[in-house]
Amino acid sequence: MSTTTFIEATSADPVIRELHRKAVRLLNDPSLDRRQRPSPRDFG
Repeated sequence: MSTTTFIEATSADPVIRELHRKAVRLLNDPSLDRRQRPSPRDFG
């Protein structure tokens, strides 16, 4: 089973794209364990 979370952003809106980058950064941060990571639904 993969430990990588896949999030796709198809919006051209720069605000949405920035939120996507932040979400991916947080979800891939190895210093956070699964309980410390925000849920994808926390981003909208």
